[in-house]
Amino acid sequence: MRLEGPTAAGLMYSDTGGDGPVVVLLHGLLMNGTLWDTVVDGLRDRYPCIVPELPFGAHTTPMPDDADLSLPALATLIAEFLTELDLHHVTLVRNDWGGAQLVISPGGTDRVANLVLVSCEAFDNYPPGLAGRLLCRSAALPGGIFLTAQLLRPRWIRHLPVIGGFSIPAASAPALSRKFAGAKAHFFASRGDPAKWELKATETIRPNPWKRRKNRDLAEETLRILRLLNCTVYTVSINKKRMHHPMTLETTAPLQMQALVEHFAVECAHHGETGLIVSDWSGYGLDTHVSQCVASFVLSRRLPLHPSVYYASSLTTQAIQVADLVAGIRRRVVEGDRRLGALSARLAAVHALPNNINATTHSGRPYTNEIDLF
Repeated sequence: MRLEGPTAAGLMYSDTGGDGPVVVLLHGLLMNGTLWDTVVDGLRDRYPCIVPELPFGAHTTPMPDDADLSLPALATLIAEFLTELDLHHVTLVRNDWGGAQLVISPGGTDRVANLVLVSCEAFDNYPPGLAGRLLCRSAALPGGIFLTAQLLRPRWIRHLPVIGGFSIPAASAPALSRKFAGAKAHFFASRGDPAKWELKATETIRPNPWKRRKNRDLAEETLRILRLLNCTVYTVSINKKRMHHPMTLETTAPLQMQALVEHFAVECAHHGETGLIVSDWSGYGLDTHVSQCVASFVLSRRLPLHPSVYYASSLTTQAIQVADLVAGIRRRVVEGDRRLGALSARLAAVHALPNNINATTHSGRPYTNEIDLF
């Protein structure tokens, strides 16, 4: 969702709008408001949902240099946030840290009607969980906090979620759908008709599901299908450190899609074909915004692509499920999952253009199918 703000104290926040009792959802350390995206999607038709972006290490807009970020001050910050937005009868949902309990102390009592405490600090669980205990151990060691902070330096931690997919000759698209549906039916026979259920990357490649042989075999078969049908695998990731504006989907998704189009256009020109982008839909507002940005980019540069982005359901479109799997594998790798590194490299090696081609995009950038933006 689009971020609003900042408030007087410097907080950015998202707000679904609407009438009725307000739900305010607070995230934890090294997280941001996207933690609650799925929850908000399930509640927004019944309750207005507001998600502030707290200064816990993953916020996109810096706080003022003189901001007090002690625990009591953060609780006061949230109480003042409720006051500034004139929110009453709030259901305050708290994850990870224990700030919600403190909000009722410095003046938020008359605005908070309900507290929902989700996996957070309470009683002897302080700081919460294994991560909290490790933090205490680090603090007890000379230089421990400094060393812990250095863990945030690796490049993969600073990446935004990856977008990815693949190109395929139009004549081969039906074959891909048949072959991928056949692979689903072979490895997951108990799930029934493969056309009636969706394979999700998150249910296939996360650490625990990846231990299952059938998930690994399906990924290998998908790689074989992409090679067989003369596809090119594309991924685009963003280096968070080099961005100079708030990192929201409204700003990053068009940039990633334009980068993908720029390099895909090289392949289209090489084959003398007009390319077409087909994507999974995410939401009318974002999809419209991305489509307009892509159309402007294609038309202004006279690229050999159709200027419209076509949207389809991932549930009914096997190719989009394959694209989701491709993007998910690359995303896990840039997040530091080494177990998928070899598979990601083999996917990146799937491309239809000759290995010795020395092509550049319209802007003079070397052509690649594994794109690092910024």
